[in-house]
Order: sequence, then C-alpha cells, then structure tokens
Amino acid sequence: MPRTGAELIKQHRARQRAKGLRLVQLWLPDTRSRGFAAQVAHDIATLKETAEDTAFGAALERAGLADLRECD
Repeated sequence: MPRTGAELIKQHRARQRAKGLRLVQLWLPDTRSRGFAAQVAHDIATLKETAEDTAFGAALERAGLADLRECD
C-alpha cells in the first residue's frame, strides 16, 4: 500500500535524526520583495550615520550595494 506524504516525511526525519541531525526552520527576509532594497538602503544609511569607524560603514555600504546589484 502506498505511504502518505506525512508518513514519508516522518520516516525521512527519523533517518536524519539517526544520522545525528536535527531539523531547524528559519524565517529569513524575502530578498525578492518590493520593499527589501529600500529597507537595506535605509539600514545602511542609518549604520553610516552611527558607525564610529567610517571605513567600516563604507565597507558595509559597498557590500550591501554589490549584493543588491546581484538581485536585479
């Protein structure tokens, strides 16, 4: 008799646990959402204003902008 999807998942998870692994689920920002790039730009500007080390702030800005260009 065919197994249900729930049974297959349960067995898969049991095999993974037997290997010493554990399930971890994470909620991450959706980089494809419309407001993501604007929020990142805002966060970078805020960090630049408050960063004690301007070189660090500039590096953050360059890294963030480079990442955003890859998303386009």
